[in-house]
Amino acid sequence: MKFHEILRITLSQLISLSLLIHLNILNFIHHPPSHLPSIHNFVSKTPRKNTFIFHFTKLNLVILITVVHTNICYDFIFFCFLKFLLLLHRVVCISFGTIHHVFHDFCAASYIFE
Repeated sequence: MKFHEILRITLSQLISLSLLIHLNILNFIHHPPSHLPSIHNFVSKTPRKNTFIFHFTKLNLVILITVVHTNICYDFIFFCFLKFLLLLHRVVCISFGTIHHVFHDFCAASYIFE
């Protein structure tokens, strides 16, 4: 594998990670945990939903950090893993009725997996 091919894979992974983290930040803003009252005032959601999505977001970030630290550099494995996370994220968003996140997922998935 040539150097520019390694660089291409690394850049594609960074773009994918930034998109997925962006989705998690959107989740955190729109569905903040109940122990942050200053943010919680802007969104009227139940504490149970907020706590669940907050822990789901933390889980995603822990998985992403693990992926980076274990140096998974293979396109197929990495993108299949991201596709799985995006699908899981979409299922959670649909189950909670937050349709606008499905649009974000669709845009990110179209960009990453086209």
